[in-house]
Amino acid sequence: MNINSLFSIDLILYNLLLTPKVILTVLKNRKSLKIAKRNKIFEKSQTGKTIYICGNGPSLNKVNFREIKDDYLVLNDFYRFEEKDLEHPPKYYMILDEDYLLKSLSERYYGVFNPGFDTTYLINGVMREQIEKDFPDKKNIYYFCPWGKLFSSKKEYDFSKLHGRPWNVVSEAILFSIYAGYTDIKLVGCDYSVFATNAHFYAQVQNHTKLRDMLYKYCYTTQVHYEIAEYAQKKGARIINMTKDTLLDAYPIDDKSRF
Repeated sequence: MNINSLFSIDLILYNLLLTPKVILTVLKNRKSLKIAKRNKIFEKSQTGKTIYICGNGPSLNKVNFREIKDDYLVLNDFYRFEEKDLEHPPKYYMILDEDYLLKSLSERYYGVFNPGFDTTYLINGVMREQIEKDFPDKKNIYYFCPWGKLFSSKKEYDFSKLHGRPWNVVSEAILFSIYAGYTDIKLVGCDYSVFATNAHFYAQVQNHTKLRDMLYKYCYTTQVHYEIAEYAQKKGARIINMTKDTLLDAYPIDDKSRF
């Protein structure tokens, strides 16, 4: 039995053991699941268009957003980016990680919701109650429910329902873009190397968990990216990783990219 066979068994066990967590999360967040039905408005709403998905890797500093004329979706701590194009701001801002609700991350939490530009927020539904308390006047927030078992290309992705666990916000952003009908999806700032560099575009050195633990997580999130690559092919979406020095090879890499 080789390592790939062992990992296949691990994926089966992982999904089985996730079942109680899936049930508990759904029961605890039934209202968010109900509210997510309004996300149906996004389905095929951008058919045939191009979108850039902007990770938080160090290479994002190479991107001149004034040169991007298409839609773009930003993630996590993008509010820190200094050279924003306020005349053509991000169409979407996505947050997957509920850790933004931790008191220790309050600066980042409030930064996300006060970025200096108007946008449409796409937020993990487990955060809904707290966000509604803290930002009762914000109306452009859509909650999604990524609490299912690990995403599989064999299952249909529906942004308006409970759907597969993406493990990574870039993965969720790509799946949303396919759902919205974008046919050309371009990744920038997706270095996929934080386990080795501890770096993001806003900080070259950060504290992270042990390498062992980081690599455990990367096994799952990388598996999801390969599943997404298959799913995109089925849906007729073209994904190009324009991060020249990326380690994420699930999608074709533009090695001539200036990013």
